[in-house]
This record gives sequence, C-alpha cells and structure tokens, in this order.
Amino acid sequence: MVLHREGRRESPVQDPMGLRTAAAVGFKGLGTMLTFDSKFDVEFEYRLSRANSAFYANWELLVCVSVLLNTRLRVFKAVVDASVFWCAGSLKLTREQNERLRTFQMRLLRKMLRIKRFEGEDMGTFLHRATGTLKDRLSNVAIEHETWDLKATQLRFSWGGHVARLLHIDPHRLTYRVLNHCSYEGIVKGIEAYINGRQCHRRHVHIWRWEYYMYKHIGKDWTSLVMDRD
Repeated sequence: MVLHREGRRESPVQDPMGLRTAAAVGFKGLGTMLTFDSKFDVEFEYRLSRANSAFYANWELLVCVSVLLNTRLRVFKAVVDASVFWCAGSLKLTREQNERLRTFQMRLLRKMLRIKRFEGEDMGTFLHRATGTLKDRLSNVAIEHETWDLKATQLRFSWGGHVARLLHIDPHRLTYRVLNHCSYEGIVKGIEAYINGRQCHRRHVHIWRWEYYMYKHIGKDWTSLVMDRD
C-alpha cells in the first residue's frame, strides 16, 4: 500500500512479521487472546463471542420447553459458562466489564427462558419484569445460580489463594516466582521510596494487577491468610 499526503509519496511501514498488528489486536495462545498492553479488552470480547457461539450452538436444547429447566441450566453452565471462565482466575476486569458480563448473562438467560418484550412495552418495564421472572424461575431449581460478575470475582480470589499456596507446594514454579519478585506491595513501596515523603497522595501509583483486590479487601498479609483453605 502506498500513502499520499499533499502530493508527496511516502513508503509504507514495513512489518513483514505482522508484529504491530499482533500487538494491537492480540494473538491466540492456549485458548486465550494475548496482548502486550496489560489489558484484557481483547480477551474479554473474545470470551463473550465464544459464549455467544456456544449458546447458539446448543440453541435447540437450551430453549426446548420439553426439557427440564434443571437439565438446561446444567448444559448452560457446562458449555456457556465454561467458554467464559476457562482459566479466568487472573482476569483483571474493570467495573464496566463486570457490569457488562452480568448483563450479557442475563440476556442469554432471557432468551433461554423465552422471555420476550411485549408490543409497546418500554425497555425499563421489560427489564424489570424480566428480572422478576428470572428470579422466580431460577429460585425453583435445584442448581445454585450465580451471576457472572460474582463468579469472576470468586475465581480471582481462588486463583490468588492457589498462587500464594505455591510457597509450600512448589516455590520454584514460575507463577509464584513472578508474584514474589514483582508484587503489588513491592511496587507501592518502591514508589513511596521514590517520592521520599512528598505529599503526592499516590498520584504516581497507576497499578492494575490481578492481586490488587487481595491487598484492597484482605490486607497486606493476604498471602499468609490464604494458606488455610478453610
């Protein structure tokens, strides 16, 4: 491709290996989309698209009213949930992504239970009615129902406990060595040493790691507290 700007001819950017494209849109590895920007936007969209494909691949079974709801929910969790949460313990989702995850799940469940919008019904009234219908239908089943945003949070805490317990299981594993070598607490201490007591109010702290919630909700000694699995 040749670019023209104000009558001057410019040479295209040479990228024979496609590294710029891979860095921008990610590449697939071990069933996930990998990027180099420390964000999960591409991976998040990829998982939602896989969940949507898994849902419609089993459409005839999931929406069949002659099949028990318990059976359909088991299939939903085994197929659709698995496509979203496979190796999802280290996902660091934002508040907006968590909200979108829950909304996406509710939309699929409404389709599975054939909850449709009435003619002339506004969206707010429809969502209120659909939410009540979902609660009533799901409260009468034997399978425990949990929203995807809560499940993502539970998986993050479970993954954090697993990594911390590698100290006694396999301290030489690369996952634990990375956590121990460059932890969130160590980064904060390094920044505090850099500002040297100046009242910057941590404006220099721009860290978004998967273990951030461990330090925020459990405390700085979370690696010691999670040694007890109970």
